[in-house]
Amino acid sequence: MRSNRPLSSATVAAFARDITAGAWKITHQSIALDTSDRLMDGQHRLEGIVKAGVAAKLRVTWSVPEDAFEAIDTGRARSTTDVFAMKHGRSNSTLVVASLKLIDTLSRGFYARGRNSFAEVELLYETFGREVSWAASVLSAATHTVRTAPVVGAVAYAYPCDPEAVERFATTLASREGMSPPMAALWNAAERLGKAGGYARRLDTANITLRCLMAHVQDEHLAKTFMRGSTATDQAKGFVFWRRRREKCGLPTQVPGVDVNRK
Repeated sequence: MRSNRPLSSATVAAFARDITAGAWKITHQSIALDTSDRLMDGQHRLEGIVKAGVAAKLRVTWSVPEDAFEAIDTGRARSTTDVFAMKHGRSNSTLVVASLKLIDTLSRGFYARGRNSFAEVELLYETFGREVSWAASVLSAATHTVRTAPVVGAVAYAYPCDPEAVERFATTLASREGMSPPMAALWNAAERLGKAGGYARRLDTANITLRCLMAHVQDEHLAKTFMRGSTATDQAKGFVFWRRRREKCGLPTQVPGVDVNRK
């Protein structure tokens, strides 16, 4: 007997957050029922409505031939990055969107992988887009070691608090000419963590970037091998430092969101 594909809890949670935030949109994509009124398409939307506990409008198509099931959702789905690139026409959309998502993850303080909806990415762009675009542009001249979402996102988060110092940090990092000890420490850490890969490693790289930026503006010496002897608590000091700086400057520290499970 035919059944629907396994549910993705991340997709359900993303739909629920959009519904709760009032960002739900009606499109041509619908709930599809076959000639026996069995669900053929739309289980994630329906589960999202249940999870949100809020009514939402959507199209429903009845009496879809059963053999149409084989053709549903077989094409490549548009990612949030695809939609962002089409709307904003940016050539570096992948880096910009990844950096925005990383700022969201850092600022909310959870380490679970989450699926951001396009509405959430747009809100992140409205909040942090100017500085992320700037950081992505400056670091575009760097090698792949630091031309990454963790470094771009961290540099962007700190930039509005001390533009001159952070710009000097970013431009020197991109050229690798005359790097200070904190810059060398970041480069060394980025190389090591980049080779290891993984989502948690990218968050570690972002925290270390903020810690090195903190050392840079405070003229603190950091050994090139800082990462090897540091603890997670020490690495996180940078995020706490820059979050407080943003608060003092009257800048948003995160995007207001719905507290729905991000799984």
